[in-house]
Amino acid sequence: RCRAADRRPEHRVSRDVSILACPKCGGAPLVAAAESLACAACDSRFPIEDGIPDLLVGERFHDESGCDVWENEEKTGRFLATSYLAPLIERLFGDRDPASLRVLSIGCGVGSDVEVLGSRGYEAYGADAGGRPQLWRRRSFPERFYFANAKHLPFRSETFDFVFLCCVIPHIG
Repeated sequence: RCRAADRRPEHRVSRDVSILACPKCGGAPLVAAAESLACAACDSRFPIEDGIPDLLVGERFHDESGCDVWENEEKTGRFLATSYLAPLIERLFGDRDPASLRVLSIGCGVGSDVEVLGSRGYEAYGADAGGRPQLWRRRSFPERFYFANAKHLPFRSETFDFVFLCCVIPHIG
């Protein structure tokens, strides 16, 4: 049985669209529309599929899938966030309340790093262009995940206090 793919009960996901910007035209705000997000500046529409906004501009990344891969990625992400990222963020922003910090994981994969940081009080988000969005629905904060390309991030300027990209190079190199 694959624990990484276990699904939590479905629940309605509410998203904060105020942090989003159109990844196609480079910065116009996105607004919620029926089953999609829309850009008033360039008329682009981005579907919301199974509760996950598809804000991808460019190619999808076709990565490996399967229980062994997902479970390894789950463990690796948790270890990375617990052992390295959380201590680094604490050193860099030690005087700030974690709830006041927004962090972004680019190439978040299954999202375990985002979940660990979120459980520590950070407002943590994840973006990925690979084949992992189906696993994000089971996370504690499913509304904080976006299907997006690192070359065309769908966020307004200066949205995040800390941005990291840890496990992308092996996939593109």
